[in-house]
Amino acid sequence: MKILSISYTENLDKTKVKFSDDFAKSDWITKMDVLGDAIWLLNKHFETLTVMSHEERQSYSFDKEFIS
Repeated sequence: MKILSISYTENLDKTKVKFSDDFAKSDWITKMDVLGDAIWLLNKHFETLTVMSHEERQSYSFDKEFIS
């Protein structure tokens, strides 16, 4: 199930999150589980980037897989 899409408008520094209809129709337990996993995974990428040098950040691959 696709959960969400995130878009960013650089000139406005604005981030938009749009949840899918399938996710919106899910029960609250599924929503809580998926949101918790997504937050954990995004934080892992964020934490990884914060300890890297500028050069490493430039070539960081978001294909890196973290398992929640």
